[in-house]
Amino acid sequence: GDYENLIRDSDPSTTSYDPRCNDLIVPDDSHVASITIKNLSCMFADALATACFIKREIPRIRFFLDNWRFTKYPCVDYIAYMRKGEVMARMHEIAKESEEMRQQRMGTA
Repeated sequence: GDYENLIRDSDPSTTSYDPRCNDLIVPDDSHVASITIKNLSCMFADALATACFIKREIPRIRFFLDNWRFTKYPCVDYIAYMRKGEVMARMHEIAKESEEMRQQRMGTA
């Protein structure tokens, strides 16, 4: 998450690198502040959480984690938190999910 901050030139930044802007991520209220992944392997959970934090937006995170549902070490659940509006997102059960819910979850609605 963005709670591990560095101070560079009097500006806070995280310890995570964003390849899209070629710099460290700067904390802000409009992007994901932290993410927790539930996985059978703590190593995979940590790696997935870091990758999701770099994605920064909940629809992109959901799309990314959707591919990790049926692997050897599946993503069992997650919680993504944004400060703006105190938004939290969680994983939905696919078996109980309607097409409309899937489109909303994936941000394609």
